[in-house]
Amino acid sequence: MPISIVQKDKLWGIVDSANRVIVTILYDDCKVLVNTCALWKGQTVSFWDFKGEKLPIGEYDTVLVHKKNTLDAYLAVKKNGKWGFINVWEATSIPNMVYDSVYLPVKDRNGKNGFSRKG
Repeated sequence: MPISIVQKDKLWGIVDSANRVIVTILYDDCKVLVNTCALWKGQTVSFWDFKGEKLPIGEYDTVLVHKKNTLDAYLAVKKNGKWGFINVWEATSIPNMVYDSVYLPVKDRNGKNGFSRKG
């Protein structure tokens, strides 16, 4: 059944094609990724598929999403002070959260490649 990601009173949720709420409209922010939707409530992020089902890849304190490219397969995630990576193409397992910090590839304003440290 087709779904829609909706915003009402500055909060996000998911409704089906009959306009029934299938993910409660209570999330502060939303980012549509490759085959998932990331919904934020405060600092906690959870992931939902396009059927409105919560994905079994956990909830995180921080998720780094590239602003210009939501097609990246891997996202850096942080929970309880440790970093790991999830694959949003597969979205099937909880990662090992073992890293103290991560460096992500970035481009500066002049198009030069580099890394940005997080953590």
